[in-house]
Amino acid sequence: MLSKTHITLGMASALLLTRPETVPGVITAIAGGALGGWVVDVDAQNKIRRKHKHRVREAAWIKALCGGFFGAVLILDGLVGDGMCRYVADHWSLPVGAGLLAFLLLLLVGSRTEHRSFTHSLPGMALFCGAVWFGCRPAAVPFLIGYASHVAADLFNVRGVQLLFPLRWFPSLKLCRADGRANQILFWVTLGLSAILAAVLIGTAPAPAHA
Repeated sequence: MLSKTHITLGMASALLLTRPETVPGVITAIAGGALGGWVVDVDAQNKIRRKHKHRVREAAWIKALCGGFFGAVLILDGLVGDGMCRYVADHWSLPVGAGLLAFLLLLLVGSRTEHRSFTHSLPGMALFCGAVWFGCRPAAVPFLIGYASHVAADLFNVRGVQLLFPLRWFPSLKLCRADGRANQILFWVTLGLSAILAAVLIGTAPAPAHA
């Protein structure tokens, strides 16, 4: 499954399962679910550089778009207030800083590993989610949901994932390929579902109290 589909699947899953009741909560669910869905494929660059050199430019564009998306969500979170940015600012401490630093270090480690290995495993998921829990607790559950949705979806792929890294075991249901028709259908379905859920949840959220 392609990264864009994992992002929309992570967003839809996080919104559907957490059902946030405030606008900052909706933004946090979108950001956490999308980031959890995307970060698992931080190891995909090795595969692209080694086997699909013609896709390096395409991957760079996708990376830039993802960066722009997450940047826009963080700016919106800061403007709305009472969300992730406010939490980090209000709770800044050694554990919060350590969690954010650990997340960056895990990204670096993951980018150096083989595709569908460490970041696609249960130990990898535990470490990433632990880092988010300490670094930005409100985003931890949506992040976990997005991450888990990615790993679960990749179990349907013919290649499987190294679920119990470092054990050389790659469980797979062998039902689809990463860039097949199922991927395109799931992308549009989850993108539409994310938009509908976000609109409904924001529409039913209570108006912010004014001092």
